[in-house]
Amino acid sequence: MKQWSEREFLQQDIWYHATEDFYVKDILKDGVIADINADVELDFGFGFYLTPSFDWAKKYSEGYSAPRILEYHFTPESLLESDSTYKFFGELNTEFAEFVFNNRMYFEKYDSKCVHTYDFVGGVMSDGNQPVDFERFRNGLISKEELFRRICIPKEDWQIVIHSQTMCNKLKKPFAIHDLKGGIEYADR
Repeated sequence: MKQWSEREFLQQDIWYHATEDFYVKDILKDGVIADINADVELDFGFGFYLTPSFDWAKKYSEGYSAPRILEYHFTPESLLESDSTYKFFGELNTEFAEFVFNNRMYFEKYDSKCVHTYDFVGGVMSDGNQPVDFERFRNGLISKEELFRRICIPKEDWQIVIHSQTMCNKLKKPFAIHDLKGGIEYADR
């Protein structure tokens, strides 16, 4: 698995977001809404999820009826302000597993629908099947140790999740919109 330093991650300048066509129209009209998925149990909590891998975004969109990949040009570093907070995970380890565990197990207990208060979280991505594995854990079919082992199954991909609406507002329009059934449409021609 490719290892990134925190510095490399903060300077990554091309990011992709997989979505359905009907969401693209909302994003172009209203911008990115940070808490649009606040009612969903996710590894890093609610937010706008992006990956630096076009191939991973494409894989994520499999099964969508009208898949689109939004291409953004920004660096996570450019989103930071003096009072910004972020968390970077450079490897799959117990700290990463605990963070995912807390976000998935306890998100309903927090008014913000997020266990943490970071403006963005980024780094490694698990190849585990968290919805199934967490259901098995909740039903007593696997132990917490086994769940953590599954959370730490490596994937060759990285991600960033932006939780701050202020930071989402900085994204503006995507650089390009990739229609996976027919080419590229550039948002800002």
